[in-house]
Amino acid sequence: MERFWGKMIVHAEDLVNILKSTDASKVPRSGGVVIQLTTEPAVQYILGKNKIQDSPLPPFNVLTCDFLSELSGAIRKNKSAKQFPDLMTFSFWCRKGNIQGLKKDYLDGKTRVGLGLVFHITPSNVPMNFAFSFAYSLLSGNSNVVRLPSANFQQTDLLCSIIGEVLSQDSFKTLRDRVVFVRYPINNSTTEEFTRLSDGLMLWGGDRTISEIKKLNSKPSARELIFSDRYSISIINADMIVRLGKTELVKLAQDFYNDTYLMDQNACSSPSFVIWSGNKVEEAKNIFWQQVLELTSKSYEIQLVNVVDKLTQVCMDAANDISTNFDTSHKDLFKVELPKVLNQHAELKGACGYFYEYSTSDLNELVPMISEKCQTITYFGEAVENIKNLVLENNLKGVDRITPIGTALEIGPIWDGYDIISSLTRIINIS
Repeated sequence: MERFWGKMIVHAEDLVNILKSTDASKVPRSGGVVIQLTTEPAVQYILGKNKIQDSPLPPFNVLTCDFLSELSGAIRKNKSAKQFPDLMTFSFWCRKGNIQGLKKDYLDGKTRVGLGLVFHITPSNVPMNFAFSFAYSLLSGNSNVVRLPSANFQQTDLLCSIIGEVLSQDSFKTLRDRVVFVRYPINNSTTEEFTRLSDGLMLWGGDRTISEIKKLNSKPSARELIFSDRYSISIINADMIVRLGKTELVKLAQDFYNDTYLMDQNACSSPSFVIWSGNKVEEAKNIFWQQVLELTSKSYEIQLVNVVDKLTQVCMDAANDISTNFDTSHKDLFKVELPKVLNQHAELKGACGYFYEYSTSDLNELVPMISEKCQTITYFGEAVENIKNLVLENNLKGVDRITPIGTALEIGPIWDGYDIISSLTRIINIS
């Protein structure tokens, strides 16, 4: 290292050593720029205050990994948390073994750091989406401002409380200064206060909401990860269903329930369409749906307003000539038999146990059904290679995930076609 005219000259080999010392295994030091956030009375700070430190950290730094591991244990120890399967799923995801497994996937020899400050707009109707959005950005080395769901979910409030307790530990003070959770009535002026300060945006929501947010001022260099309206389908091979023993059938029904009823089909990855392949379709339908109903009768409590909404949707589907074959014999399960593949499937969205069914002997028939809005295909009994070929050989713009029934809601680092960790970090090119 030399000094020249009062400025520091750093040789290339010294710079490499400096950057290499910023290793993900090191505990980050406190410091960096503190940003003042809005003081609007309508903004409620659930975690943190109206200021946040936004200096980027290396992804998978040891402090963040330790925090998530500690959070996982705190959730598991909380007696109230056990009544919420989605919260327990998040706890399982946060465990040390899973985080270390994710870390190995990003040990590519590149020098990465976070972007800085990431602002999250999370969906109003999915309780735990905010948690995964926050955790992936935190793992990427970013500070985070998270707008929590507007709907009141007990598990959301409980998790915020547990996160606050873990962050209050002295060992996590550095992270505590980088986390802010807020609630406020959605409006463009308040949202713009956050977007213009942010280096990254994680936007989850309906197409209209996303379009409005994209009009707001933000940094020219800000990276946007957009998760807009999508729909999903499930493909089930009928011939495999009729061969199942009782134990296997119960497990399949539980897996399907977890993908759909657990979130009232509100998640984009929850299937609204069930596609039947194979020969023994009618027999398989009877077996499968009866087992699903056995489960919903014990585990699912549908509100009267949701039943009315489903009946209204039946009337609308009938008026729009979607089908003439509706099964509304059980309040937990409405089925609509599609006589043909339609082109407006993105506009058909089931909720609270409302499914569109179609039977086919050739998966290529589904091509008109799969637009760029199609996110996930879950499957049982159908060869995954057949589904992959359906997408690739027909040059489809849709389908970002092909995954077994029971895993639809498992948010991974690759989501909606984005590599979230890579997208929320920057690479420092060293030569």
